[in-house]
Amino acid sequence: MYGLGIDIVEVERIDERISRRILGENEKQIYEQIINNEARRRFLAGRFAVKEALAKALSIRTFDFRSAEFLRSEDGAPVPSETTIDIAGNREVRASISHEKKYVVAVVLVI
Repeated sequence: MYGLGIDIVEVERIDERISRRILGENEKQIYEQIINNEARRRFLAGRFAVKEALAKALSIRTFDFRSAEFLRSEDGAPVPSETTIDIAGNREVRASISHEKKYVVAVVLVI
């Protein structure tokens, strides 16, 4: 194992304006298809948390969150993009995002 990162976000602290700073182009397409405002906020919270967890797993202090994208598998699980794998030094990246009422937690494992 190379690194493990975890992050938790309080959903109500997430504002829609953050989407411009954290979402890559492919994530924006997913986000724009979400109609319900609360679901949009949870999506943003999840993407923010998973990218913070990635930074912790890689022990990097700053990077452009828009460059690390987590897309969706057929069952909705987060899947790292090729660019995200590049950021991780071509290592395997596994991610999980969980939503529970007021909070979103994300875990990233880099192998």
